[in-house]
Amino acid sequence: MLVQLCLPSLGDKSLFHSSRRKVLFITMSEIACSQQLTLPQSHTSATLCSMSLLLRRYSTLALLGFALVGCKRHTSVIDNITRQLRDGATQVDIGHSGDLSWDEMFAFAPYSPRDEICRTLKLSASQCSLAGIKGVNEGEFLLVFMQHGAVSQTLSFPRTIADFDESERCSAKAIPRNVAVFAVQRRGNRVYLACRL
Repeated sequence: MLVQLCLPSLGDKSLFHSSRRKVLFITMSEIACSQQLTLPQSHTSATLCSMSLLLRRYSTLALLGFALVGCKRHTSVIDNITRQLRDGATQVDIGHSGDLSWDEMFAFAPYSPRDEICRTLKLSASQCSLAGIKGVNEGEFLLVFMQHGAVSQTLSFPRTIADFDESERCSAKAIPRNVAVFAVQRRGNRVYLACRL
């Protein structure tokens, strides 16, 4: 009499998949159990198969635990600004909002054309395209974060959260990270973030 093959489905082999890594893990139990396909059933082989299945379960949990420990949660700049405003802040410190690397930021007002944005950032058309920069719609501000002259991140900031200062001293100007603190002004049901440059 032959022993049943106790291999997991292919879906069980891929323990986890993230945007950065994919791990394919073949356990010892799969090898041990597959060898039983041609062996006569015995107490030893059945025990080996059940022990290897138990080992597979624990190794899966251990591997998943290690994967989660290695994950870094990236906090969103927009979520942090929203939280500060919701908590009644009188100023918003964007320099400490989120965990991305940047040394200066730009806030582009609604209707800013793509070519003007690229010129302000001193980027070629191909660099602008690569960074995903587009013209700004009426319902948003475009926040561009730069690190050593290269685009680190771009964000479409909804005007439903707040309006950034559109004065000449702030709009489309380089704002260093250490002074990226905006005063909160509430007028009616609108919130404005005024530049302190």
